[in-house]
Amino acid sequence: MKRKQLTELDLSVLNARKRYLDVRDVELCLLIINANADITDLKMPPTAAVKMRIMPEGIDSDLEAIKVEGKKRLEAKGGVLVRYEEEEIAFGLKALIAFLAWPEGQDTEMLEEIFGKIPQVSSVEMIDYRRAIG
Repeated sequence: MKRKQLTELDLSVLNARKRYLDVRDVELCLLIINANADITDLKMPPTAAVKMRIMPEGIDSDLEAIKVEGKKRLEAKGGVLVRYEEEEIAFGLKALIAFLAWPEGQDTEMLEEIFGKIPQVSSVEMIDYRRAIG
């Protein structure tokens, strides 16, 4: 996928929104913009920045396999995976936090289905949803 550098217009829009977003949200918006290869200007469909908590079935679940399968399924439905983080829960159990871009026009319940049907996933929860672009 071809990447595009941020234009001054992109940066000015994000800087104007900084007062409403914390630093991590602005960083996520920048990552989303850079992840979309076909951006030539800001005339693109509204995109949401979403955080999902993905709970594995147990401490022996393969988190790397869940990450790979989640990215593949998400991109097949039009989403863009920005990154994963691991969150310590208790007694060696770790949850995955997925940071992603999702078209606002698509149903968010589809996100829970995408991640929830991955083998070794126990549950999926949307932590945060906010408009990033558009």
